Amino acid sequence: MKKILYLLFFVCLFEIYFAFKRLKKPIHKQKTNSIGIICPYDLSVHGGVQKQVIGLANEYSKYTESVIIIAPGSIPQNIKIQQNVTIKTIGSTINIKANGSIAPICINLMSSYEVYKILADVDVVHIHEPFAPVLSWILLLCIGKKKIIATFHRYSDSFYDIFASPFTRFMSRAIDVCVAVSPEAFKTSHVLTASHPLIIPNGITIRPFNYKREIQPKIVFIGRHEKRKGLEVLLRAHEMIEEHICLEIIGKGVQTDLLMKNYPETNNRKWKGVVSDEIRDHTLNTCCIFCVPSLGGESFGIVLLEAMICGASVIASDIPGYNSVCPNDVTRIVTPNNPIELSQKLMEDFLEFTYNRNKWDEKRMKAYNYACTFDMGIIAKKYLQLM
Repeated sequence: MKKILYLLFFVCLFEIYFAFKRLKKPIHKQKTNSIGIICPYDLSVHGGVQKQVIGLANEYSKYTESVIIIAPGSIPQNIKIQQNVTIKTIGSTINIKANGSIAPICINLMSSYEVYKILADVDVVHIHEPFAPVLSWILLLCIGKKKIIATFHRYSDSFYDIFASPFTRFMSRAIDVCVAVSPEAFKTSHVLTASHPLIIPNGITIRPFNYKREIQPKIVFIGRHEKRKGLEVLLRAHEMIEEHICLEIIGKGVQTDLLMKNYPETNNRKWKGVVSDEIRDHTLNTCCIFCVPSLGGESFGIVLLEAMICGASVIASDIPGYNSVCPNDVTRIVTPNNPIELSQKLMEDFLEFTYNRNKWDEKRMKAYNYACTFDMGIIAKKYLQLM
């Protein structure tokens, strides 16, 4: 009993200390001259968070003198960044299984200290996934004289989040503004911080709608080859289709070798592997159907919006993480892990593309206009208003 009382006493001391530090925290300057962005994942590995970090940095650079991106691992080749955006890589990465996926993160605590020193002079720090190991941890444990905005991308209903919540809530005291990218991410971030985050969705790069593009009768899948992405469900559904519709699969992952063995390449099934952004965009621009048959664990379907901008017709699983970006009037929704229903939806869309082109074109134009509301420039301005 005495040990518990001692523990409560020290907790109260920490509460008083951090409350005092918060009161002494100076008023933030109205003008933001420099912004630091922390990404916990290797930028050279394709991922939704990494794309948001680079996109937001380029938009921030239009309104501030300098932007610094800090991430582990290496700098990706042919990365497109503005002149006043700097990327600093800190520490090597290891691949850790998390939320049904593989996360390339740094676990060296000394790297966290390096981040703290590099960002000592910036005005505002924007942290993506603040509790992911370990780059932002020391920064969060030391309440400094700068504003901290934290964006939560992940959705999880794991018991581990509840177990870790005392630690994460303690760290979240340094955060001035919490943001979640979707209602699903809101639930996770609320458990971790006990706050009520603002919801600001992810952004995409808008391009003019290409009316004259040559559309090919093919289905495209883009994503990591993991169980939760549902690629095997799509492969099974594709085999049920009688029409000769080619399926192109872009990406790789832990299931690649097994799936390629069970579903080898044919005239109607092509394994493309990892491709450049230019080839990826060209593939989306020329396909008639983009299919995302995920089983769950998704927070925000950014790739769905990217497909809509390219003019592809979208078929997606009926899961919470996709529902917020997939209105029924612009996409076809299917039950997760149901290859029979998926094959039927694929055929419906293909027949509409073939025999009712005006209706098909009208639907994808509506989807394009909807996706334009997620313009990265608009999203960045919402963050800048918080700074």
